[in-house]
Amino acid sequence: MNLIEKDFFCKIQEGDIKAYDFLFLSYYPCLCYYAKDLLKISEVAEEVVQDVFLKLWEKRSVLTIQISLKSYLYKMVHNQCLNYIRNHSTHKTIKTFSIEDLNTRFELLEIESSDSIFDTMLSDQIEKDLNLVVDALPEQCKKIFYLCRYQGHSYSEIAGQLNISVSTVKTQMLRAIEKLKEVLVKYQ
Repeated sequence: MNLIEKDFFCKIQEGDIKAYDFLFLSYYPCLCYYAKDLLKISEVAEEVVQDVFLKLWEKRSVLTIQISLKSYLYKMVHNQCLNYIRNHSTHKTIKTFSIEDLNTRFELLEIESSDSIFDTMLSDQIEKDLNLVVDALPEQCKKIFYLCRYQGHSYSEIAGQLNISVSTVKTQMLRAIEKLKEVLVKYQ
């Protein structure tokens, strides 16, 4: 892990929600794409990636990462996909992969690119753009996003607090993330 990533991850370990959000928004789309390639089911892939980010946040204070954050996240998603495949091996829509094939795919992803997103610092403009998007979300969607991302509540806690279903919370979070991804595209 380079110095910029170490500093960045230290912020996450200290509970900096903005740093965590930036990490989430930076890697969520590509991790979902990777998981979907393995699992073949978009909804399951998104759930696996969301679970990975949730685990990262919950265990942030005790994590020690020796490799790059990017590699670590891909490895977490990779392992979660393997677990899902093992636990749901009778599911007919999941393409069967050999463990060797999955490991080869992951090894290819470990190759570091020289233009890592962490080679540059989060600019004020990106932060302003993201805040504008969050502020422009519909009221319920914005409230759910804040409860989840800024206050760290689980989907079930938010559902109970707002007296709505967990699936409504998931749908609203996905809508918020899609809007935020639209802004981040121009910075990639």
